Amino acid sequence: MTAFVLKLIACLTMLIDHVGYIFFPRTYLLRFIGRIAFPIYCFQIVQGYRHTSNFRGYLGRVALFSLISEVCYDLAFHNTWFDPTDQNVYFTLFLGLLCIWCTDHMHTYLADHDRALHADLLALLVIAMFCMAARFMQTDYDAVGILYIMAFYYADRMRPAHPACASAFLCVVFALIFLAMPIKLHGALPLPDYIGSMQRVYWVYSGTFLSLILVHFANGKYGFRSKLLKLAFYLFYPGHLMALYLIHRAVMLP
Repeated sequence: MTAFVLKLIACLTMLIDHVGYIFFPRTYLLRFIGRIAFPIYCFQIVQGYRHTSNFRGYLGRVALFSLISEVCYDLAFHNTWFDPTDQNVYFTLFLGLLCIWCTDHMHTYLADHDRALHADLLALLVIAMFCMAARFMQTDYDAVGILYIMAFYYADRMRPAHPACASAFLCVVFALIFLAMPIKLHGALPLPDYIGSMQRVYWVYSGTFLSLILVHFANGKYGFRSKLLKLAFYLFYPGHLMALYLIHRAVMLP
């Protein structure tokens, strides 16, 4: 499966998710389908880091579209031009990309000095710092998004020598995040409320495991590509959010 096909799947499932969130909030099947999208974007951000010839340009594009998308995001989900309590997913991808760069350079530098163990320990510290940054900035998926991205990064490091271990590692990380998701989303609740919440959250977030199946069949090839198509994929996120906001406003008018 090429990167082009994966991006199309991510865009489609993200659109389905956001249609569900805005128009049909109690139709959990749409949210289940939508959980496929974000892990694919996390996988693509790692692949983008691996293959880019201009990291600064890549990072700059993600930063630019995080700013462009914020108004669209806040209008679509909060019905306001700016909501400081919730930032769009491009901010999460931006922090994740920076986290990859920091840990990758740290591993390379310390490995050259025969300090691989030190690199692993420092990498955990760096990842924790970026998780806290995502929580502080209140980005979409916040710390969980950073963990997804770094899970794909380390799986990518393992895959050439130990492909089975890489797949098992991803499954374990995704399973741990999955199990912790009710607490992340709802915190401490009375036991009956927690059980009800847990059932809904587990049903919706089980969709993330479908993304692992799709990523497993990625063949490392880009597929169809052009500069215009590349821009279209970047613009799809703010574009579809603004379109959904406008449709929602039109539907809600008396």
